[in-house]
Amino acid sequence: MMAWFKHKSTQEPELPDNHYDFAKMVKAARETDPGKFKKLQGLFKKQPRIIKPKDKK
Repeated sequence: MMAWFKHKSTQEPELPDNHYDFAKMVKAARETDPGKFKKLQGLFKKQPRIIKPKDKK
């Protein structure tokens, strides 16, 4: 399983045209409309399943 994951992660995933990049969306919201950024941040916090695990120290 791990070998499959490593192999897959080396390739750039092909995204459909209608795919939205959450990082780009947040960055744009932060730059253009701080209020909208806060709303997006709140939505993100309500969906903990998509938050990446914290780096192990």
